Amino acid sequence: MNLKNIFKVLRVVFLCAVIYYVFGRNLDTIKSALLTLPAGFAVLLLCLGMVYYLLEGLTNYLAFRKRNRISPKQGFALSMLGMFANVTTAGVGAVPLQTFYLSKQGIDLGNAAGTFLYNYVLHKLSAILLAAFFTVCAFFLGRPDLSPFYAYILYGFAVGLLICALMIAAALSNRLNGLAGKLIQKLPDHFKKQREALLQNLSLLQEEVGQELKDTKTGVLILITDLLKFLSLCLLPAVICSKLGYPVTTFEAMAFLALTLAISGSLPNVSGMGPIEFAFMLFYGPLIGNDNVAGLLLVYRLANYFFPFLISLVIVLFVRKKGSGSEQ
Repeated sequence: MNLKNIFKVLRVVFLCAVIYYVFGRNLDTIKSALLTLPAGFAVLLLCLGMVYYLLEGLTNYLAFRKRNRISPKQGFALSMLGMFANVTTAGVGAVPLQTFYLSKQGIDLGNAAGTFLYNYVLHKLSAILLAAFFTVCAFFLGRPDLSPFYAYILYGFAVGLLICALMIAAALSNRLNGLAGKLIQKLPDHFKKQREALLQNLSLLQEEVGQELKDTKTGVLILITDLLKFLSLCLLPAVICSKLGYPVTTFEAMAFLALTLAISGSLPNVSGMGPIEFAFMLFYGPLIGNDNVAGLLLVYRLANYFFPFLISLVIVLFVRKKGSGSEQ
């Protein structure tokens, strides 16, 4: 066996290890859940779960197309690379992996960082806007009764909007930008190269975000696509609850997920549960019961998390192979 074949075998072993790392503790539960779902319905869920990542790929394409010229296919690859890194590195490796991929396409790292920041702000803002829409509709319709959750909703909205404002301010404000520059300059001389690179990227970040904010048309298109992206995600629990016979209407199921997506990023771990799990229990629990929430969350995760992760593995392998081929 030559060296090339050995690396192929090692790659397969590595991927199996990654899959076991992600699925290992839940394999029996996943298997039983899949067996209870009709095949056609499972395929529908998986396709609906992938719509989110396809639309996210479109937002990447829209954000980068004017100044950096990436294709829709590359935008989708960025989306799946982010998915892969979110799972395997608990979120911290998403932007570095995506930025590395873009650097291989000849895109400046500072420009890429600025565009990612701008995209993230619109992503966060769209989740809040969609949740606010459902909240207003629920208020006037009188159902679902969201009054017990107003404190959580206001807190989540406030924190989300504050994060958006601070990120834009840090990128645009000369004072905050200068403060960040001073902190970077205090790095020891041992990190001289990194210090110079950070200072350069800080300047590029401010310039890039300023340019992005001037392009109102693209910003509106990205915001609309983000809203559609989250709306497709809100359809998942509605379809699942309908199929499993849970006592919740389509509007209620969608409204609860919209609120979950808007506030989960602002919630800490509660009693050992992550923010998403706690938010699911908070909103869906009173209507369908805590035992049913576990089933709903599991099927939701299958459609939006486990299956897309398997797709992302294929994309990562393809990107890696293509990158290796271009270097030879």
